[in-house]
Amino acid sequence: MTTEGARGREQGSSRPVGPARSDDEILAANEQLLELNTKIRTLEHCVVLARRRRHRAVASNVFGPVLPLLL
Repeated sequence: MTTEGARGREQGSSRPVGPARSDDEILAANEQLLELNTKIRTLEHCVVLARRRRHRAVASNVFGPVLPLLL
């Protein structure tokens, strides 16, 4: 036995699920998402910088002692 709500979702209904939200609640949730997204992008940028530093350090460890011998 299928309920009307489940049948609507099966047919691709775009009806919202759950209680209705006020505009203020939606705006607050959007601001939280924007803040989290900004934090995530900042952390991702920090990870990229740390990886670059690590790669430079590895290259320095490999080529640093050998370079004076080559010159």
